[in-house]
Amino acid sequence: AVVSTQSTGTGFVRGTDISEEVNQVLDNNPDDDEDLEDQQDLDLCDVVSVGQYLTCSVIDVVTVNKTRKVNLTTKPEIINCSVKKQDINKNMVLQGVVQSVEEYGYLVNVGVAGVTAFLTKGDVSHKKC
Repeated sequence: AVVSTQSTGTGFVRGTDISEEVNQVLDNNPDDDEDLEDQQDLDLCDVVSVGQYLTCSVIDVVTVNKTRKVNLTTKPEIINCSVKKQDINKNMVLQGVVQSVEEYGYLVNVGVAGVTAFLTKGDVSHKKC
């Protein structure tokens, strides 16, 4: 995905730098009992959409022929690397990725050791790209 940034102009998020959950789909290496067929179809419109705000972290900057390429990641374990379990409190904003869909909501990986967040279905906008 190409990301517009304020300071560097344009950054790039490779498919493998979105989340570990997306990497499992890309690698066709599911850790659970889901059918392999279901894991093979990854539509990036289910992950990001045009105009969506993303929290990203710069993982490297490469200069080729005087052109800078900024590589970014949206992985919660990198974005939230300075957050500890005891730091989390009400109304705090964290980057996260859905691990699983449950009956009443979503289990969310926020990349903080010992923490799994829960987001109710009522708190989610179902907008597609």
